[in-house]
Formats: sequence, structure tokens, C-alpha cells
Amino acid sequence: MVLLHKLKKTAFFRRFLAICLLLAVTAILPSAEADAVSVSDFTDISSGAWYYDAVSYVVSRGLFNGTTTNTFTPKGTMTRGMFITVLGRYAGVDPSAWCAGTVTGSGVNMRSGPGTSYSVVTSLSRNTAVTLTGESGNWYKVRYGGLSGYISKDYCKPAYHRFSDVDYSAYYAGYVIWGYEKGIVDGMSSTVFAPGSDVTREQICKLLNGYASYAGITLASNGTSVTFTDQSSISSWASAGVAAMQRAGVVVGESDGSGYRFRPRSSATRAEAATIFQRFANAGSGGHPEVQPTAAPSATPAPAQEPSSQPQPTPTASTDQSISPATIEDSAVSVRARTIRVGILTNTQSYKYAVQSVTFENLTGSGFQYGSFAGDRSFQYEGELSASTVVVTTDGGTFTVKDSGGNVLLTYGGSLALRANSDGTSVTRVNGEYRYRGAFELRQAYNASGYISVINYVDVEDYVKGVIPYEYGNTWPAEALKAAAVCARTYVMVADWSAYSSYGFDIMGNANSQTYRGRAITYSESYFSGTDAAADATAGQYLTYNGDLCVTVYSSSDGGATEDYAHIWGGSGYPYLIGKVDPYEQAASGYASNYTYSITNSRTGSAMNSLASRAGLGNTSIAQNGIRIETYPATGNVKSITLTGTNGATVTIDQNTGFGRWDFLSAFGFTAYSYRFTVTYDAASDSFTCTRLGWGHNIGLSQWGAYAMAGTYGKSYQEILGFYYDGTHIRYGAY
Repeated sequence: MVLLHKLKKTAFFRRFLAICLLLAVTAILPSAEADAVSVSDFTDISSGAWYYDAVSYVVSRGLFNGTTTNTFTPKGTMTRGMFITVLGRYAGVDPSAWCAGTVTGSGVNMRSGPGTSYSVVTSLSRNTAVTLTGESGNWYKVRYGGLSGYISKDYCKPAYHRFSDVDYSAYYAGYVIWGYEKGIVDGMSSTVFAPGSDVTREQICKLLNGYASYAGITLASNGTSVTFTDQSSISSWASAGVAAMQRAGVVVGESDGSGYRFRPRSSATRAEAATIFQRFANAGSGGHPEVQPTAAPSATPAPAQEPSSQPQPTPTASTDQSISPATIEDSAVSVRARTIRVGILTNTQSYKYAVQSVTFENLTGSGFQYGSFAGDRSFQYEGELSASTVVVTTDGGTFTVKDSGGNVLLTYGGSLALRANSDGTSVTRVNGEYRYRGAFELRQAYNASGYISVINYVDVEDYVKGVIPYEYGNTWPAEALKAAAVCARTYVMVADWSAYSSYGFDIMGNANSQTYRGRAITYSESYFSGTDAAADATAGQYLTYNGDLCVTVYSSSDGGATEDYAHIWGGSGYPYLIGKVDPYEQAASGYASNYTYSITNSRTGSAMNSLASRAGLGNTSIAQNGIRIETYPATGNVKSITLTGTNGATVTIDQNTGFGRWDFLSAFGFTAYSYRFTVTYDAASDSFTCTRLGWGHNIGLSQWGAYAMAGTYGKSYQEILGFYYDGTHIRYGAY
């Protein structure tokens, strides 16, 4: 679970980075893409090719796929339909929402199914605008005013807006209409879009400039303007876009002996698109949320455990309530980086997140590449190490790399980067424990000469895949795992990266954070199939509120009610983190360990006397009925506890006292905590019994609540997120 720092949001939308993914994905043909995870997958990309690094850059980040499983087709081109499709997909556009239709009859019935035998959903008048979402035989599937149904094709027709050559059923139709209505893309004429024509270099520049304007992005400028030798060939409508891309260093042209030519009307190749994208990724800087840490609660509840095989309760009427799902918006949200730097080996640390030696084993190939990391977190190749197992030590100034036989392979001054060679997704085992994707940076440990900080540079999507198997069960319902993936992905982008900046990483692999362990050595790859699928299904999605990233804290179990952020961690809180009764979680109470737990203590015994002393009552016993709990009316969670001693002294424990509500549970004997508990006094035994419900901080998503919502009640991940984070939406991230 995430048990974290108090976070302070500020506006941070400097939106330049929203462009970064756009060109990268334009080379994907939606109906014929083939997955690839490394440039080495491609037989048509040689290591000496001018575009090798660019292709490696975009493929390693999952931005381009191959045209087949082993070809990239660098000289292949892309069409206008492809380009606007992947741009729209990147922006999170729902294409069905942009395929309009018009009712052509009077009093036309929209039915619940494709036929007159189905019930009437509503009746629509002539010229009513509807949204076409599909077809079945002679019926269109439509959406109108929040209702879904079917209308006969005899009484409804597609509305093509301007372009007669954009069929509503084409995969790119909704994206074309979206792009046109947002002012991002124009047609070749007033009625022709030409979706099958190759997109040209000047068209790409204009489209990117149009998207920058639409998204409110300020393009970086290197301050130098170049007049291309074929400047006169640039169309007037494209000149501003080409100039903006040139000033930003995105397009540089080709030397022709007397200057540089741009070839504005040439088709853009896939290799060129990859290169342009890599330049985009380095063309400017963007802001990120400024977050301020505060004292975290004194103990970290354990993550949810795998459920035992017990029957699930039948849903009750109390759970039949309206939920506003977190819908996907058609605009992007700026996020910090595509690559996350994670400090690992914190469970076996010898000194402040550091070790004296570290062993790397390449599990998916042969040997390692070495070098360094640039400021944009890209790997800078310098050479090769032939051994597939290497051991690294340091003398405080220089790293020494040896093979498993003790032979010195490399000595290196400064921070050392290592990346496993691989025929696919690289997987490296570290110190015989966890397996990790991505590359590694070794730094001289902060204020600890002779120690090494080990930092995993990992793509955010692989980071998510290294979190949810350990925060949730690998066989949990798919929709619960999807919600988990969105939460994990969003949280890492708002966590307090400054807390570990001196150590060289953004976030720790575990303590005071969500648990990241890569691929545990004890599990086969098949173990991760469910959690990987959830991450892939939500790839790039982030939870937002009013356009900003949310603080997606979560805990194992809320015990029946969540609570306001402000009531637990103080401050003004966040409007989407509000307390509410959770009617769903009870369905998982038979699975969740420590969902309910009771401890009974004698009123005059050592535990109660210690509680009195620690709480500030002095050397006294607690009086009969001397523990009184006040709860928040809306949720029933504990607001304060008033203790009365036999000496007549009283003390109240709440969120503002040094000895807090979790300290009270600790003194009572609990090792797992919640803000939802009761205390009763039994006169016959002269004892107090405390019963704790749930496990965690009660803020945001309940892991076991998500389990029940998906597995017992059939809720989608968007409904789960909408229930636990009020008023939120999903946007795709722009890096």
C-alpha cells in the first residue's frame, strides 16, 4: 500500500513535453503492427545506421513497433490517416465520440437492440445529432444524451462534416473529425482529407505546431533561425510550423554543399520520424509538481496479501449506488519523465541505501554494455563487457568490474551505467535476488565512501509492472489490477522525488513508498501475466482532477469507510480524497488478513498503565469507562480518543497531538493500524477490548475494496477509480 508524505500541489502545466510522443507513434499501422522491444529484434536495422540510436530510443520505450516481428522498415512511409490516428490515441481521444450521425425521420425510436422486437429506449425527432459507435446489420449502434441503443439505417445517416472520403467506419474517422474540429489538421481540400496519402515532412511540422497550439504548449527555441536552400518550396500554410520545428532543433535539414535543404514535400520515413521524435524528447524542459514532505505516520501497514480460497458474499442492496466513473478525457497531462530512477537493494542495505558490492547477471542475453546516463536519462553507450555475470566494487573514487572468476574487466571513474545485452526485453538479476528490467546506474554512495548506490533506470510502464504484483495478488480480478496500475503510475509522478535527490534517485523501491521489486526470483514469468496485462491495458493512463495529476494514495483495507485526507494528515486536503462509507469492501472481508482484529487488556494491567503514561496521564491507571471515542459523523472513523485516569486527569488524542491515534493502537498492542476502531469496557473482567477494522491509513483506494468491486460486483476499473477518488478523470501522459 502507499503510505506517504503529505503532498502540496501547485500548478505545473508547462505543456511542451506533451508533444514528445507524437511522432514516435505515427509509424504504427493500427491493423498491422507487430510488437518489438529492442532494436536488436530487427534484421533490417544495422548498428552503424545513422538512425540506429533513434530507433533504439523509441522502440525501447514502447513508442514504435515493428512492421513485423523482426523488421522495422526504416524507409517505409506513413499515411495521413495513420498519423492522425496515433496522435489521437496518444491524446486519449475516444474516436466513437467524434463519429456523428443525424436522425433523418420524425419520431424515430432508439431501441435497446438491433431490431424492432427490442424495447424502445427513447424517441428522437428529425435532425437530432447522435454519436455512431458501431453497426449491426441494418442498424447503427448509437449514443444520445447518455443513453445507448440502436437506430435503423433507414432513419439515420452518418455525418461526415467536411470530408467525403472519410468513411465513418474507417479506423481513423473519429480521429480525423477530432483533429479537424480542434484545429490540428486540415484537409487537402474543403471536402477531401486523403487519409491514404503519405504524410509529408512539412505536413508533420504543421500538425505538430497545431497540436502545440491546441494543447497550450510553448515550444523551446535554440535561438537560431536557418533559411533552407529550398525555402521557396515550403508551402505558405506550413512555413510557420516548419520554422517553429527548426528553431526548436527538431528538424535540421540535409547539407547540399551550399547550405541545408528541408525537402518539405517529401514523404517522411519511419527512420526520419524516429529521429525527429528523439530530438523532440530533448528539445525543451517541462515543469513538474512541487511536492513537500511531512512526517509520515509512525508505521507502515503491510500490503494486501493473496486471498485464501473462500466463497464471496452475495452483493446486497446497500451497494447499489450511483458511481461516476473516471472517464478518459481527450487531452494529455504533463508528467515528469518516461524513465524512473529507483533506488533498490534497500532490504539488504549496509549503509544508507547502499552496498559494498553488487553482482549483476544477464538473464536474457550475453554480456553488458557500459557507459553513463545523460541529463535526459538516456543511456550513453561507451563499450562492451563480454561476461554475463559481473561483480562491481568501489574504493570510493573508482568502480572496479570483475567477472565471476575475479578477472578485472573494467575500471571506471564517475557514475557507471550498465545495461544487459538482450535479444528482447533485458532482465537482470541483482545480488541473486530480484530481477529487474531496464538499466542501472552505480554511484558512489552519498556520504558513505566505499559504498555503492544501485539505481534502476526503468521505463514507467515496466516500473508499474514491478509494483502491482507485490501490492496486489497476481490472480486478482483484472479490473482491480487495472485500477492498481493507474494508481501506481500516477503516484510515482507526484511522489517527493526531492527527498532522495542527494542519493541520485527519484523514489525508493519500498520504504515509505509503494513496493517495487521488479520480477521476484521465486516467480516464473507466467506469474506476472495478469498484472502485466493490467499495466498494458492502461498503458500511459494517469488519474487527474481538474487537469492535474492526483495524489493516488491507497491502503490495504478501509474497514468500511474511507476518510478525508485533511482529517488524517492535516492541511487543506484534496477534494477528491474525501471520506465516505464503503459498502463494497465487506465482500472481501473473508479474504483480507487482519480485516478485523481484537485485543483485550486488563484495565489495571501493564499495557493499560503504559498507555496512560505514554499518552500523558502520568503514573496512573485508566478509570472504568475511561476510554471514550469520538468519530466523524459521515464515516464512523475515529476522530479523537479521550482518556481519563483514576487520578481524574484527562487527555485527548487526535491528529494534532504528538501521541496520535495510531500510537494509541500501538500502545494497546496492535502492530497493524487503521483509523477505524472501537473500544468497549467489560465491568465483569475489568478490561478494555479494542476492535480494529481495516488496515491502513483509510485514505483513497482500498485494495480489498477494489478486489470486491471488480470480483463480486463486476465494476470496471474506471468505476473503481471514480468511487475512491471523487470527480476524477483519466488522461494520457505526455513526457
